[in-house]
Amino acid sequence: MENNIDLMALCQRLVDKIKDLPETKKNTADYKHAYQFEGEGVEPFYLQVDHGQLTVQNGVLPGNFEVKSTLRTDASTLRDLLVGKLKPLDAAEQGKWGMHSRNYSGNLLIVLFRIAQDKTIEELLAAL
Repeated sequence: MENNIDLMALCQRLVDKIKDLPETKKNTADYKHAYQFEGEGVEPFYLQVDHGQLTVQNGVLPGNFEVKSTLRTDASTLRDLLVGKLKPLDAAEQGKWGMHSRNYSGNLLIVLFRIAQDKTIEELLAAL
């Protein structure tokens, strides 16, 4: 069973890596949405996107947030998604995650994962 603090820390690292990138700002500028992460071995936490600002918080999203998507997966799959070992579309095809989303918001989360993977590849290539 994964440690939720580790999963939240991985999510926070992903957010820290991409939050100030022009592509992230462009894709999140008009969004107000939250992604609730939960599932087997995952203590609930959420990523909130609020007009270009990204924040990660422990627990269940409080209050009546305008729009919320819930991502259900196991801790191992979530870890693999957060570190870039698994792409969201591959996870979905393999039945490893499910997302209940509104207003095409699932697309934004996939875009954010892709931006993070691209940035990681860029960093790795720069280190060569």
